[in-house]
Amino acid sequence: MSKINVYLRFRPVFHKPDEEPEDSCIRSADNSTIEMINLRNTQETVSYKFQQVFGENSSQEEVFGTALQPLLSHFTDDVQNVSVFAYGPTGSGKTFTILGSDETPGFIPRTLRHLFARTRKNCSSSNITATFSMSYIEIYQENVHDLLDDRKKLFSLRQDNCGNILIPGITEIKVENFNDFEKYFVPASHQRRMAKTSLNERSSRSHTILIVKERKAPFLRKTAKLSIVDLAGSEDNRQTGNRGLRLKESSAINTSLHVLGKVVVALNKNNQHRVPYRDSKLTRLLQDSLGGSSHTCMVVNLSPEMSSIFDTQRALNFATKSMTIINRPFTRVEVAEFTPSNEKDETETVNRKHKSTAPILSPSMLEEAKKLKLPVERFVDIENVKPEDAAIKAHKQVPQKVLIESIRNSANIFKGLEQTPKKITSNDISVNDDISVPPKMTPSKQSQVFTVQHNNKQFTFKFKT
Repeated sequence: MSKINVYLRFRPVFHKPDEEPEDSCIRSADNSTIEMINLRNTQETVSYKFQQVFGENSSQEEVFGTALQPLLSHFTDDVQNVSVFAYGPTGSGKTFTILGSDETPGFIPRTLRHLFARTRKNCSSSNITATFSMSYIEIYQENVHDLLDDRKKLFSLRQDNCGNILIPGITEIKVENFNDFEKYFVPASHQRRMAKTSLNERSSRSHTILIVKERKAPFLRKTAKLSIVDLAGSEDNRQTGNRGLRLKESSAINTSLHVLGKVVVALNKNNQHRVPYRDSKLTRLLQDSLGGSSHTCMVVNLSPEMSSIFDTQRALNFATKSMTIINRPFTRVEVAEFTPSNEKDETETVNRKHKSTAPILSPSMLEEAKKLKLPVERFVDIENVKPEDAAIKAHKQVPQKVLIESIRNSANIFKGLEQTPKKITSNDISVNDDISVPPKMTPSKQSQVFTVQHNNKQFTFKFKT
């Protein structure tokens, strides 16, 4: 289990050249405590304690090194999901924390440089290969846009049978180094909707999420995603002076942030049966970060001016509630195909020799297939094939329970079955497990063939009534 790490950051007091600077409503008491003026009695202060408080003189390197960098080992080494997002009122410095500038880069450039450097070091000393891909999305007025695609197409959200939230059709670009990443990210970031308001020269009019996926191979393929979220700030339209389109944008931003607050409250009440993730596209995409399977850190940015004291109080209350949310990270493992590239021709020779789409299985695997009660048409016994054949070499490097899972999954996704058994991962299955599969089929289908690819061969299963 992993709790959300919450960090506070406040910027210097801003003021116009011809105006006196405002008094500050907050101050840092120590490295982990912040004090705010009590709204009921301005002679008193209220204290809030977090993982760490970064004052107005804190550097980008300090914030990244303390808040996000320790979590990145979970992504690169453990191959588990990691999320970070910046929260706070408009004009508090969220986009500066996430993006930074050329002179003082923020979370995104620092993170990608760190990932490529660490992965290059780890993979050079092992046979494991790691690949990265990126997607960059924008949520504008409750519509999902692809910032890597300029066709202005709208996307919908879907959920797979494992509970993962997907965006079908979203652009996913493979990146091999930081220059690759920068080539796609910089033009995409210019497409984000920004506008001027009374409080901010460049106010974000949408939420953005950069998703970086990592895949490790061979044998067991591990996958994880890193989400870096730059939230648009909550806005008081009396202060921002929003009208027309700006007012409509502000309404959409505030509504989604309100739903985000409701999700945090529901998770604090341990109300797992009714957490309103579906009430907003933002919370739907952050489902994995809040109460899901991700290591999460939140940087709450604050505006210190007295005129922003109500926004500051709301942000501090939100941050306090978020600290108690518990996530449950884990590593996702899939069955990976294995084919020695330098023995490809030999493998094809073996395939032609048998002229069969049936799998090559050992006698113990044949017994396991009988235990599964699958009426399989035909198997090729591994003992009847020469041991020097490349395909057999590949087969011997794959655990038997991985092949068992292939048979098991064929029953899971076979549409002819009237009921689907509970999905079991390879970690749950041992060679001696006696797993029964319902043999019934719908009357309209007399037989169906299902094939699964492994070691450049097709495993063919034929189900009959």
